[in-house]
Amino acid sequence: MVPAVETHRDIKVWEHTAALKVTKEATSMLKHIAIQAAFITVCFCALPALGATYYLSTGGSDLNSGTMASPWLTPHHNLNCGDVIQAAGGSYNGWNFWEGKWGTVTGTGHCVAELHCTTFDTCIVNTSQNGTTGAFWVDQSHWMVDGWEVQGSVANSVIVSCFVATPNTATPANIQDIIFANDIANGCQNGGFIAHNLGGSTTISYDYVNFIGDIAYNAAQTTDECDSGISVYQPIVADYTTGTHIYIAGNFSYGNVDPDPPNKCAGGAKPTDGEGIIIDTLDYSQGAGTPYVAQVAIENNIVVNNGGRGLEVTYNSAGSQNAYVFFKNNTSWGNERDPNQAYCYGNGEFQINMAKNVEAFNGIYATSTADGCSGIPIYGAAVGTGDTSDLIEYSSIYGIGGNNTFVNGGTFTFANQTGNTIGTNPSFAHAVAPGAPSCSGYANTVACMATVISNFKASGSGTAGNGYQAPTTGSYDPFFPQWLCTVSLPAGIVTMGCEPAATPSFSLSAGTYVMPQNLTLSDSTTGSTIFWCSVTSGTCTPKTKYTGVIDIDPSTTETVCAFATAPAYNQSATQCNAYRAS
Repeated sequence: MVPAVETHRDIKVWEHTAALKVTKEATSMLKHIAIQAAFITVCFCALPALGATYYLSTGGSDLNSGTMASPWLTPHHNLNCGDVIQAAGGSYNGWNFWEGKWGTVTGTGHCVAELHCTTFDTCIVNTSQNGTTGAFWVDQSHWMVDGWEVQGSVANSVIVSCFVATPNTATPANIQDIIFANDIANGCQNGGFIAHNLGGSTTISYDYVNFIGDIAYNAAQTTDECDSGISVYQPIVADYTTGTHIYIAGNFSYGNVDPDPPNKCAGGAKPTDGEGIIIDTLDYSQGAGTPYVAQVAIENNIVVNNGGRGLEVTYNSAGSQNAYVFFKNNTSWGNERDPNQAYCYGNGEFQINMAKNVEAFNGIYATSTADGCSGIPIYGAAVGTGDTSDLIEYSSIYGIGGNNTFVNGGTFTFANQTGNTIGTNPSFAHAVAPGAPSCSGYANTVACMATVISNFKASGSGTAGNGYQAPTTGSYDPFFPQWLCTVSLPAGIVTMGCEPAATPSFSLSAGTYVMPQNLTLSDSTTGSTIFWCSVTSGTCTPKTKYTGVIDIDPSTTETVCAFATAPAYNQSATQCNAYRAS
């Protein structure tokens, strides 16, 4: 990637204090999870915005009004957060979504307008047919792109980008609140999903970028740069709000291989990238800039059969403060398959290179062959110049030929890690390299990747609760950016880890009373709705919307149960009180 520089300034943001321990048996999560009190935030979020709906089609015009009968051609229109552009299915020209084609979105706090393909995977940008040099270059703040596919041809162009978040070169300004969700990068060469500072800039970059439920396949074959499936490179903090700023979750990144000689990427003699997911130069050391110090979270991703490392954090050690980078429940298998890489020594499925504050939990990292480029071993997990701030724990680590772990320099040691299962084959159901995605007719990327998910389900000793976990109904996740709870993310691509609403309060404590009694319910969460039920024995599932006083008059016993729901929150816990007649 293009190096950049920035004037250094030391900013003390967070102390690494006592950590939250969650056992593996309780879905594990973490031992030292450094989501210290400073990192655990309650979301006092705005309710999801109800905006205007506009329309876009292949035959539209930006001179039109944006109605269904008179659709637009590009998203180059000024909108408000909560507005949605519904795009009709069809074959689109990538220039319609390139640099300079995005309008200004106005809103309060973290929020987005949405460019939504009305039917998943029917809005196609085929760069080979359109002759363009790319597809989505989002260069303005507050946009979500979901449901789209970008297709390309290896022989098509030097630069054929898929989905990129990078500031505008003509009118440079920092950007934030960018979401690519439920999208497919299919053979479009210049990186599948990329967040990048403005080339050469030390002050213009991005923050709050999210790649959620996406597919990146064969998207690193350009000769212009050495690229990867999903890449985060040199962000700049927009603010020092606690919690996750950059979020990469529920993605499938596979088959991303840099071009081999004589087709050299970035003019180099050999490829340097081709990772499934890479967190690259958060410390801005490739240009002596200001280190990024916000939180990055990478969870529930499957990365297989890529040319470089499966999961990598490189360069997060320069400066007095560094970002915390958390990995949780990721599956990495069969990577490092490029035999012509520039760097062959000490490579791993999961790799830390000159990076502090990297904490990885509940992963499965397994090789598919003993040796990589130049016949040098590949490891399940490798750490180069790490230190005691780095953790790899409660994970399954396996390398064929006994090449399980590797450490080169620094003070990190695997002997000091807790809860790992090392050297045991995870026994995937059917570990094979997937082919090109073909998602037409599916509901979303997760449904499209169902076979991949099934193939990489592990049954080996010590793998329970580790690796990729399919989305479920919402449960609180301290890594989940709480502002996303106010966004209409596509259903079923990620577990919505929002804070739960407050549990309803009962005006009567459980106990024995002279009957009848009046019971009132209340809830402290803004905009909440309470549901309740009653039963004479046992408990029940609340289904009736609470509208007022509940009469309690049992001959013996009556149990009332209630929970609350609210926009931007998960369902509360259920409270049940039993009342007995005296």
